Amino acid sequence: MLSRAIDRGAEEVAYGIWKNLSNSGDGTIRPVHVQLQEDILSEEYWKAAENTPPYLQNPIPMRIIAIDRDFSYRIPDNTFADYDGVIVRLEVAQVPAWMKYEAGVFSGRPTALGDHRIMVRAIDDEGGSSEAYFTIRVDTRENANQPPTVAKNFPSLVAVVNEPFTYTIPKEAFVDSDGSITSVEVTELPAWLRYQNGVLTGVPPLTGEFRTGVKAYDDLGAFVETYLTIRVVEPQYFNNPPYVQSTIPVKFAKVNEPFTYTLPTNIFGDSDGYISFITVQDLPGWMSFSDNTFSGTPPQEGQYRFTVRGYDNGGHHAETPFILNVEIPQLTFDLLRAGKAIDRQRIQILQPGDLLSVDSLPSLLNIYAYGNFEFDRLNFQLQGPYRHESAAPRFPHALFPGEQGFAPYIGQYTLTAFAFKEDSMVLTNEVQFSIIAGDSTDVTGNLSAWQYYPNPFDGVFNIKLPNPTTAADYDFSLITALGQRIPISQGSIAMFGDVAMVDLTSLSLSAGVYYIQVAAAGEVLQTIRVAKY
Repeated sequence: MLSRAIDRGAEEVAYGIWKNLSNSGDGTIRPVHVQLQEDILSEEYWKAAENTPPYLQNPIPMRIIAIDRDFSYRIPDNTFADYDGVIVRLEVAQVPAWMKYEAGVFSGRPTALGDHRIMVRAIDDEGGSSEAYFTIRVDTRENANQPPTVAKNFPSLVAVVNEPFTYTIPKEAFVDSDGSITSVEVTELPAWLRYQNGVLTGVPPLTGEFRTGVKAYDDLGAFVETYLTIRVVEPQYFNNPPYVQSTIPVKFAKVNEPFTYTLPTNIFGDSDGYISFITVQDLPGWMSFSDNTFSGTPPQEGQYRFTVRGYDNGGHHAETPFILNVEIPQLTFDLLRAGKAIDRQRIQILQPGDLLSVDSLPSLLNIYAYGNFEFDRLNFQLQGPYRHESAAPRFPHALFPGEQGFAPYIGQYTLTAFAFKEDSMVLTNEVQFSIIAGDSTDVTGNLSAWQYYPNPFDGVFNIKLPNPTTAADYDFSLITALGQRIPISQGSIAMFGDVAMVDLTSLSLSAGVYYIQVAAAGEVLQTIRVAKY
């Protein structure tokens, strides 16, 4: 077939061309000389097809935890990335005896003070691997200090063999949200490289790839650890490729709703040229990419991973992953111990129907809401033995701002949250839970008859009634300081076990002293003096 194609004028020996030509007539079959270029058998020729190992995309800052307290930490999904494949698993080493690692999560209870430097290795689908380190510091108490973070990834540096090399660590490479960066330390330097006053200098005597560790410390001694890579090449191969200077955050989309996202302009940088264009690999059929903008309507839930590639004017490129989670939108609620930032502690995620023992709760509670979608603000409504409404215009979205909270009054609560995006409500979610003094069979436990709370009250006043009963067995009245009697309707009273939760918000009471009177069969059983604030 090949000889026939050549006889008929095939200038390029491409399979489709010479197949068609060879079938177009009866040519004479004859030997054909094919010369094989030897460079395709060399290792250098096939380097472009070699697997590229994973790389560290978002270094893990130091974790500061308290001794003798339970600790749990999940390695973020975007800690490592892979240019030409996927991360299939993570391995860890140098884990202290009190800690275990399972399914991406570290957990345990530290028993001694000190620092623990843990190695995390990412392995891709072709067996390539890359390692990074982070430190867990066990302190005498939970530390409110936030360790530094990497704000700008280091480029993949290129040096020319036997020529002077200089690189200044950018001041903006690290940031500290609650302090300042006081020093940057470079470790594991090759023999030809020196580091002084924020500058790397040296003359590389041989080609190859060299990796050095970089640590940034804040004013309280906390640090983050990353590394930079220097590739030493022959002069004819010198060109600084582009680099990833800002990672793409994980985005969320709703099932069967249009999604658009425009890539930021600062994802890629180039030290000796410019980014000429950006491409995206592995797009699903429902997604398009044009003018640096993703758009499409996802038909089902799932996680999609795209490879975003930026090319410079010299033809080199850098890649970074973009993760899109398509989910049904939802809000979750975390119950926390309220107070100063250093004292806050998550108690649990609230689930519908939760029964929380009052004896296990702190004196002040707060609730934080988290969503798997973007929203600008969140409005809260808490109803039950305590009523409260609030708006949280910024993250973290909490029922109470700052150090405020609510006392764990016994009763049944309903928390409703409304999420807004650009003045349009995008989702509402509700959870009902109870705070109990006993167990599921006796929710009011050892509360004594006619015990009441809170006093002073705002909108809701609670009274423990004697004997198993219903609110309909009693008549409730509010008496003002002037002696005016105001009947309280049965619709304003909800029962939780034997506790009557009396909602007086509809009366629009002013601050002052009042009396709540409880009667049965025309007989006054109890008169309670209360204060409204």
